[in-house]
Amino acid sequence: MLNTSPIQAEQLAALSVLCPDSTIVFGGSYALGEHIPETSDCDIYIIPHTLADTRTVFYNKQKIQQWKKRVDMNLSLHVIPELALKFEFYKITGEVLVQG
Repeated sequence: MLNTSPIQAEQLAALSVLCPDSTIVFGGSYALGEHIPETSDCDIYIIPHTLADTRTVFYNKQKIQQWKKRVDMNLSLHVIPELALKFEFYKITGEVLVQG
């Protein structure tokens, strides 16, 4: 598990428990080194690979929101199913933190 993001390894491990079998990517301006202190948010992308993985992420939605509140920074969490990436509805640039 890599961790060059501002999120601590313990916090990242807790998120990966809530999103098992999903890939977690650190992206956006923080990942590109273009963040503006005090104003930029940290983008975390949760990429479920299957319909079952997507269901698990949405089933754990409240727990994920609680996790987000415990992290002491401005975060934006994005859930983007792998199928949307394959059809190029979205493009994500960043670093894979957890490979699901």
